[in-house]
This record gives sequence, C-alpha cells and structure tokens, in this order.
Amino acid sequence: MRSNEGDEEQGRVRSASFNVSQETSEEELSEEETSEEETYVKPVAILSKKIFIVLLVIEVSLLDPLFFYVPVINDQRKCVHIDQKLGTAVSVLRSLIDFFYAIYIIAQVHKYYFVDHSTTDKDEDQYTKLGIFLFLTDFLAVLPLPQVVLLIIPTMRGSKFLNAMCLLRSVVLCQFVPRFFRTYLFITSGTFGDPAEARVKFSPFLYMLGLEVIGAFWYFLSIERLMKCYNKACENIVGCVNSFYCKDNVGDHTSLNDSCRKTEFFNFGIFEDALKSHVMEITDFPKKFFTVSGGVCKILVALVKTLKPAPIPGKTYLQFPRASVACFCF
Repeated sequence: MRSNEGDEEQGRVRSASFNVSQETSEEELSEEETSEEETYVKPVAILSKKIFIVLLVIEVSLLDPLFFYVPVINDQRKCVHIDQKLGTAVSVLRSLIDFFYAIYIIAQVHKYYFVDHSTTDKDEDQYTKLGIFLFLTDFLAVLPLPQVVLLIIPTMRGSKFLNAMCLLRSVVLCQFVPRFFRTYLFITSGTFGDPAEARVKFSPFLYMLGLEVIGAFWYFLSIERLMKCYNKACENIVGCVNSFYCKDNVGDHTSLNDSCRKTEFFNFGIFEDALKSHVMEITDFPKKFFTVSGGVCKILVALVKTLKPAPIPGKTYLQFPRASVACFCF
C-alpha cells in the first residue's frame, strides 16, 4: 500500500513538474515570438512615421500655400480665371497625403480605445483631455476644405465669385493653424532624436514656410486688390458689367486698365509691385513663384531700410521679427 501511495505521489510530482516546464517553455516561446515581432515591426513603424512626418512637413511648408496661386488675371479681358492644372495638382497631392494622415488618426483612436495604456487613475483625466484635444486638432487639420472650395469657385457667378475667393483665403489661413501646430508636435516628438536637433534639421523648411506663406498671401491679396480697383472703375463706366470671373464676363472691360494703372486713382500700397511686374498674369508657375519671392524680399528689405530706433522699448522689440525675415531674404 505504501509503495502504491509513493508511486502515485511521485507521478503527481512528475506531472506537475511537466506542466510547469511546459508552461515555462510556452512562455519562453511566446516571449521569443514577441521579441521577433518587435525586431521587425518596430523599425518599420518608426520608418513609416518618419516618412509620414516628412510628407506632412512638405505639405504644410510647400503645398498648402500653392492654393493662393490658383487664381490668375487675364489682362486682355480684365477678369480672373482659375489655373485648372495647378489647382488639380495641388488638390490631388494634398488629398493623397491627407489620406495617410487620416489613417494615422484612425490608428491613434484605435490605440486609445482598444489598446491597454498604463496610466494611473490620477493621470486618466489628463490623458483623456489630451487625447480629445489632439483628435480635434487632427480632425480640423485633415478636412479637405480648400479642395471643396476650389471645386465650388468655378460654379459661382457675379459677386458670389469674389465671396468664394475670400472663402478660399479664410479656409487656407484658418486651417493652417492646426496643421502647423501638429506638424511642429510631430517634429519634436522624438521620432528624429532630440527635439532640439530635430528643430535644427527642419529649420530650413520652417524658414521656407514663412517666406512662401508671405509670398503666396501677397500674391492672392494683390489679385483681390486689383479686383477692387476694377470694381471701383466699373462704377464710373456706363454699361460696365460688374462681374470679373472670366466665364461670367460678357462685357468689355478693356477700359478699366487705364484707370487701374494710375496710382492716383487707386492706392495699391505694397501690392503695386505685383501690378508693375505683371506677376498676376503669369501662367508659368515656376516663373510666377520666383517672381513673387523676389517681390516679397524686395518689400521686406525696403521695410527694414525704413526702420528707425524708437525711444519706446516695446516698439523696438516689435521691429525685430520684421528685420529677421528681411535679413533671411538677403
């Protein structure tokens, strides 16, 4: 009896040790599989995020301001038409990059709701608020508002066309804020190493962004200013049709040129160089881009030359950004 009981006890010990060893081996195998997955998946994820950030930087610094270059002046008919090739190219490229941006947003939402995150009860509220804030920022940044407005503009007639142009300006500028904010957060997130080093790496794009946004906005406002001049001159001409969209233009507006070329009739201010250089009539985009950049640098340099030391410290500090941008143009 004792021998049978001893054999049974030894069998239980052996089976228990076998089960423990089997569980240990399964855990080791699962850990090895996890480590192998991390070895292959993690570098791919980091590389994908780097590519996404670079595309987003290019989009914000180079692509978004191009929406301002879409309207072009037809000098012969004295009206505005839309550069369809440029508008289509900008819309398609932005939609393509925003498609990957939307995938990123979906992945972040999935990570937040379905993947366990190690946060204490104290930090849970802050984590939720931060997640909602970033989601709303991403959502506002990825909305295809400029593309939609660009599709609406050709369907507008009369004064609605000018309203649609103003809407395009407002949409691009308003959406630029969340897009630039998220791009800056991506750059300093640690994906490219130390945040300070990442800022140095991307600083040329940031300088280019500032110059291009100023140039594109200057070009767009020059067209708006010229349209206001045409509108003012049209009031003094009998039979002048107050519509300056080329597809809706049925009147003879050639006489408007004589009025708007006179500086005493209408004050163009800093947009006078755009009128003299005929940059608003150029359809060759590379030529237009470099002409606009040169004109903006010329204006900024002229502004710096007019700077005078102010006895009030606050006014002197306000002159620093303007001088810095102009010095960069040199």
